[in-house]
Amino acid sequence: QNLFSLDFNYSKPMIFIVSSSEKSYGHQQSSGEDINLYIRNDSLIKMYGYSDNIHTEDFPSDSEELVKWAEQKFGGVTSFTTIRNLKTLKLAGTQGNKNGPSTCLLENEDGVKKHFMQIETNPSWLKSCSLQEQNTG
Repeated sequence: QNLFSLDFNYSKPMIFIVSSSEKSYGHQQSSGEDINLYIRNDSLIKMYGYSDNIHTEDFPSDSEELVKWAEQKFGGVTSFTTIRNLKTLKLAGTQGNKNGPSTCLLENEDGVKKHFMQIETNPSWLKSCSLQEQNTG
């Protein structure tokens, strides 16, 4: 189970899409008037807190297909981020570019470089092994 918190204390229009294949519980601390949260129909996510802006819909689970779906449904994608083991997400907002292309190209990038969001994750469980030194004595 994953527990996470979303803080959308932001005044610009925004669409935020959430999906999880694992049982997760989220708390939405605040939300601006024009912010909409979309949760995949078959996601195992239960949201608490502010709920007037939550919509459930069937959308693709594959990243590339999800971006295409969002571009068609909403007219463009400003940012796409995959976060594992989310603990908190606080959005500070970003300006979209109406004049430029509305196509989002998926690339690996460091989430820290996204100046419009603060991300905190839970450490994931790690399985590892190492060779033990043999005593040759």
